[in-house]
Amino acid sequence: MRRTRILPLVLLPLTLAACSSSDDPAGLEDGEGTLTAIVDGAPWNAQIRVATNNGFLFSLQGEANGIEISLSADQTRNTLPGTVDLTAGSTGAQLVEGSESWYAVGEGGGGTMTLEILTPSRAKGTFQFNAGPVANSASGGVRTIIDGQFDVTF
Repeated sequence: MRRTRILPLVLLPLTLAACSSSDDPAGLEDGEGTLTAIVDGAPWNAQIRVATNNGFLFSLQGEANGIEISLSADQTRNTLPGTVDLTAGSTGAQLVEGSESWYAVGEGGGGTMTLEILTPSRAKGTFQFNAGPVANSASGGVRTIIDGQFDVTF
């Protein structure tokens, strides 16, 4: 009798995993949101690829028009919600276009991200940063990202 009761409890998570949607265009299981910015003077409205908050690290990644932007904030080193320096510790920002990458910690880089809301199920905030090349990661030049905004659910 015990085996009969335990078996459905073991199979339930496997059944739910098999039924989860893999065609969610935002790339978030049961999540949604927005990620926008002005990149080098042009509007950028991303499709969200990753948005997570595991209690230690908040990370967000989106892609549009061949440009990918990634943001992260280390919650063990920063008081969140709040404003973080995107060049400190394991907190950061990156812009990727093609095979080249620019970083907030790169030459001429810097910036901030302000998390207005950060809960286990939602993150909302703003960001701006200059991204510079780091050790042969890009052909040169500083990329400017301003008026960044996000509002995502996990």
